[in-house]
Amino acid sequence: MNKLSFSVFLTVLLVASCSRKPLESTATISPISPSTHTPSPSTEIHPEKMKCEESGHTTGEYFKDNSVGAYFGIIDKNIEPIGMTLAYSGPNVEGRFFYKDKYTDKSDEMKVSGCLEKGRDFVLYVYKDDSVLAVIHGQFPETDPKGGYNGSKLDREIIIGIWEDNLTSENSSIYLRLEYGLSTLDNQYEVAGAQDDQLIDKAAQELLGAVASEDKESVAQMIEYPIWADIDGERKQVMNQDEFLINYDKIFTDEFKAILAGTRPHHMFANWEGIMLGRGDIWFNSNGKVVAINNGGG
Repeated sequence: MNKLSFSVFLTVLLVASCSRKPLESTATISPISPSTHTPSPSTEIHPEKMKCEESGHTTGEYFKDNSVGAYFGIIDKNIEPIGMTLAYSGPNVEGRFFYKDKYTDKSDEMKVSGCLEKGRDFVLYVYKDDSVLAVIHGQFPETDPKGGYNGSKLDREIIIGIWEDNLTSENSSIYLRLEYGLSTLDNQYEVAGAQDDQLIDKAAQELLGAVASEDKESVAQMIEYPIWADIDGERKQVMNQDEFLINYDKIFTDEFKAILAGTRPHHMFANWEGIMLGRGDIWFNSNGKVVAINNGGG
């Protein structure tokens, strides 16, 4: 499949994901057993130095070398979202993992490194600095166990597996779903003109924190004016901070705040128009300013 076809494929995935409907959750996922030949996490493992051997991995129709995909999902029945961006190069996989408040006192990212194994299996090490925090014994299933994709045969669109926590020695099942493709792992927001991914992620985190704590003044300072928002059921232009604060409660309704509370301030989708928080609820520019508010529901 050529690059154009791959781009079209990922665009279709994005369009399909951009509704407010949550992923189906009626089906029960049967966790796979960890690979018996994969070593357990220890301080002797250095994921950043791993080199994988060719293993006859069977997926790859849409995911050629140097492709990057952003996945989102859950660990067991936890409501906190997880995100993982993976870059494929032959049997080697590297990326970033986001799990809110799991290993730090704030939202943070960890590195990921691992190998594709024979068949559809893989193993990934989740680590920070020199410490392996967890091992993912995963699999790309041929069909979505939650019933998505109309039962079509899949490539690497879905990830299921076992999360082995190295700190608690507990095992949990995971489920992630590909939402969109990226051009690069190192600068995910480059397409929107951003030079610093961390600046954008920090802006998103600060916005969500200010909204959650009812810090209206801080939210108002994060906006680039004029800006459009739904007020009393109409799309209106807000010209400055004073006008924004007057209409704040009509913009950030309880329903809209609940939607924002479930968004991920990491691994956000980006295009030439900006960086998208959630399903397009908020858009940031390359400087981390809010340039669009889509609070009208739908």
